[in-house]
Parts: sequence; C-alpha cells; structure tokens
Amino acid sequence: SSPVRSALRSRRQAFFDGRFQDTPVYDGEKIGQGHRIEGPAIIEERFTTIVIYPGQTAELDRFGNYRIALPGPTRG
Repeated sequence: SSPVRSALRSRRQAFFDGRFQDTPVYDGEKIGQGHRIEGPAIIEERFTTIVIYPGQTAELDRFGNYRIALPGPTRG
C-alpha cells in the first residue's frame, strides 16, 4: 500500500544505450503487488538482480513475479 518510491534504495550510474545514465536502484523486498517501475532501473532482490532497460516497465503481480513490458515498435 506504500508508494514504490519507498522502495528506492539509491541511485547509480549504469550503462544503457551507449552512455551512462543516472539509474534508480530499488529494494525488491519493499516492492508490492501492482507497483510499476519505469526503466531505466535496477531491482535488487535477495538472490537476483533485475535490470529494467529504458522504455521498459516492470510490474509485480500477485504471485510475486515481475512482468516486464517491452516498448512497442515505432512507426516512421
């Protein structure tokens, strides 16, 4: 029920798209069902680290699984 920003642990420089970007790092233990995290982001869990790339969105489902949505194709 708390906002996802309460899970924010720190920020660090991470390399995406050919350059370093300021990237939020979340404590996965504090992320709740339905929380959405916009990339770029890093989620640190006890036994794994999840990288969310720019343009992707991660959401924690009711079973504790992260569902990562990829950006759709762009039309030119």
